[in-house]
Amino acid sequence: MAISRSARQAAIEQRAEIVLDCAQRLFQAVTERSALSPRLVDEVSEHVQQSLPLAPSTTLALKIPAFDDLGTQLWNLSIGSLYDDQSPGTEAPVARPVYLPALVRLFALQLIETSSRLQRPSGANHSIRVLRTALKTAQICLDRGCFDLALKALEVSSEQVEDVLQTEPLIQISNENGNLIEQKKLRAALVMQYFLLRVFHAFMIDRLDLADHFFGKIELNGQQVSLRLREQAADLFYEVARSLAVHQKPDIALIWFERALTTLAALQPEDTSVEIAELSISVMISYAEVLIDLNTDENRKRCQEILHQLDLRYTSGGRMAIDVTRLKLLITESLCDHDAIHETLVRICKLPAMTERNFRLIMQSMRKASQIAPAQTLSALKVLVSHRLLPDMQADANTQPLLQAWLEKTTVAFILFATSVSAEVSAVHDADIQNLLDTIQEHNNVPFSAPATHASQALIWKAIEMCDDKSISSLQKTLRHPLFDNAGHLNKGRIGRRTMAHALDHGDVHLARQVFFQLPVTVRNEASTRYLAFKAALMGNDQGLAEESIEMISQYAGKDPTYLYACVLDAQQSDMRPIAIVALQAILDKKPSGTHLSSILRCTARLLIAEMEATQHGIADVSHAILEIFESASRSKEFIRQATPTHWLDEMQWWSKNAYNMALQACADVDPGTLIRLLAVCRSFLDHCSDSTNVEQTDDISLRKMTCSFLSATAFMVLGRAGVDGSGRESYGRVRSHISAFILLYPSRSQGVRRDGPNGLQQRAFQLLKFDVECILKLGQWSEMRKALESCLNFEEATRWDSLVDLLIIAKDEIGKFVPASDSVILDLLQRAINATWKEDKDIAKLARWVRIAFTLSLDDERIPFGLLLARQAAGMAEGGQKERHDRYPPAELHWLASTCFNRAVDFLGRCQHDDARSWMDAALEIARWAADNGSLHALLTARRNIAQQRMDQRQP
Repeated sequence: MAISRSARQAAIEQRAEIVLDCAQRLFQAVTERSALSPRLVDEVSEHVQQSLPLAPSTTLALKIPAFDDLGTQLWNLSIGSLYDDQSPGTEAPVARPVYLPALVRLFALQLIETSSRLQRPSGANHSIRVLRTALKTAQICLDRGCFDLALKALEVSSEQVEDVLQTEPLIQISNENGNLIEQKKLRAALVMQYFLLRVFHAFMIDRLDLADHFFGKIELNGQQVSLRLREQAADLFYEVARSLAVHQKPDIALIWFERALTTLAALQPEDTSVEIAELSISVMISYAEVLIDLNTDENRKRCQEILHQLDLRYTSGGRMAIDVTRLKLLITESLCDHDAIHETLVRICKLPAMTERNFRLIMQSMRKASQIAPAQTLSALKVLVSHRLLPDMQADANTQPLLQAWLEKTTVAFILFATSVSAEVSAVHDADIQNLLDTIQEHNNVPFSAPATHASQALIWKAIEMCDDKSISSLQKTLRHPLFDNAGHLNKGRIGRRTMAHALDHGDVHLARQVFFQLPVTVRNEASTRYLAFKAALMGNDQGLAEESIEMISQYAGKDPTYLYACVLDAQQSDMRPIAIVALQAILDKKPSGTHLSSILRCTARLLIAEMEATQHGIADVSHAILEIFESASRSKEFIRQATPTHWLDEMQWWSKNAYNMALQACADVDPGTLIRLLAVCRSFLDHCSDSTNVEQTDDISLRKMTCSFLSATAFMVLGRAGVDGSGRESYGRVRSHISAFILLYPSRSQGVRRDGPNGLQQRAFQLLKFDVECILKLGQWSEMRKALESCLNFEEATRWDSLVDLLIIAKDEIGKFVPASDSVILDLLQRAINATWKEDKDIAKLARWVRIAFTLSLDDERIPFGLLLARQAAGMAEGGQKERHDRYPPAELHWLASTCFNRAVDFLGRCQHDDARSWMDAALEIARWAADNGSLHALLTARRNIAQQRMDQRQP
């Protein structure tokens, strides 16, 4: 037995040595402010959990001072910041656990408690010392979340509380401890603090039953309870209640709220400090909020009582929180008092000092109220803007950026609430939004920031989609308010286009144009914007804007020609149909991917032709535009050829027919150059139509080609006759090439064609032959003149000889100079011209002139019958005129011809050619016979003939 006891004491002493050694090493580390090694931390943790406190033993009596000194020194040193927070510039080699400060303090506490146990009985003062240390340690452990360590500290506190409660103070009180009353207050305070910590610990480990148990041991009504402890108790109960409310345990939370209120209610008014007043407000408001959430009649009644108490107690401080809570209560009423809500909101806006937190509370309150009383909420927001924010901005320039941000948030909230209600009610608030923005601009002409602008416009935009037309117009105007000037170009473009589209749908061209010209240039020149401007131009008959818009839209046609096509369709349906042609020409210029070129070309041509036919404008006004389209189609033949053979042939026939018809219509009105280009296009299409196997179509194509050649030759003839600086020669050469093309096709078409009419095929052919003679004459190609003259002479159905006769009369000498033996051909042509003209129109004046000229030319011809033939033909014409079968032969011409014939007879008489002389004298007398001079000329010539006859008779042998 003695050996066993000795061994046990040795073990206790050994354990004590180990603990003291660990404490010494820990003390050294703390003193040197060095990091604790993991091994040392593990040793301390093991001693805290298993070794300490040591059981009382007589062998340890000598070690009491060591335990007490080390424990006290460790405790004092651990209060520093070494283990609470990392010192600046100090890097610990070992990561420090969260519980390390609590562990060190608990180890120090257990060393002190061991010292206290070893020296029992130690007295009440010593127990109070240990209890204080234990309570502080427990508080530290709880604050660090080390609930296991806190429980050990509370266990130490429990033992000390028992000692404190059981130990009576000495009769003689030392100067250190004070009098008996102070001792009692101290013990009561420590005990109450202990139970408060037990309540806190139980709550933290979710043992509400233990929390209630320890709450029952707290004496809150005793006189020994200090004001500070009551405040701590109320604060603890409030934290417990609030945490329970957050964790959805409102019924239990109400109990703890009542406990907090009861604790605070026991305080005398003179004991109430600012901190206690704030705590009281927080408790009552949180309590009221939980009551509101439960929303029963009993709880609502209790909530009203609390709010009434708050109104009575606190007339200035905390009013905002009270009003916010009251607003929550009003909102949950089954029958809401909108006036009370409005009054409360206005009071919330006006009372508090404007801080970030207060502003956030105001906005939260407004948000809740807007769901029940939107009109009252909007009114309160107006008050906030006009009575708080705007005046504050003008009063203090230093806070203007912050106030500007609040102003923008308030405005966004106003727009949100105004546009979130039903469409009928929202329409009423449209003007309110505009008025609010106008008020802000009047007092603070600073555009909203980009985020605020975007948020405001997004809300208004969303509201527009659900509004009627009247509201849409108002809201679209609001979207373009000057305060939203910081909207990006993208948003400005969307808003502007939306407004323009709405204005155009309702015929408001002025508004659409106004919005368009207010947009930034980059937005204005976007394809979608320009399309709307184009529509406005169509409705307003603004050709300049329409053409400008098409020009801008065409720049985007390479990627997306949709808007350009839309311009074509819109223009076709408007009063400005010519603009459709401009749009189609823009498509042709850009040739966007996927464009069916032949269809666009045909559509453009049809529009031009239709415009020409539908308006009073002549073809000359649109000829150049039409020509450009036809030439573009001609240049695009290879592209069109990619289609099927049937489609290709149809395209060529369509273009050739329309070009042909247009040329026929235009030949009398357009300038020759334009006509020539149009005919060239027509001929190019006709050349590609010759693949047709239809005989009828082939004949028709040939006839069209001949017409093109005829008209081209005629046009070049005009240019040649008017040419200057030598350009006429080239034109005459082109005339001859077209004549050759016509003559090449003429034999196949000359049979079976009607030969009457001035525009018959034969007459065209003869006209070209006459042109050929003139071209040869102008070009000096004398080697081809005789052939050309013979072609005219041999042409069977020749009519309208005037131009050819005039040409021959004028150029007879020049032709005779360069073309040998041409006189006979010319005389034959003149004779045929006279005969043909006499048969057709019997123009005596013209024929008399031709006869005179031909007669003059024949005087040098040895062929006597030709001259006599002309004289006799003239006599016949004069006879017909005398007998009134046609106009009379001109007297002067008749006298000249008779005299000339008689003089010709005299010439023959002088050469002793009596037979020829008699023939000419007979012709002269026959002509003179029909002179309208009562026979005087005939008598004169008869007398001279008799004299001549006598001379001839005398000369006969």
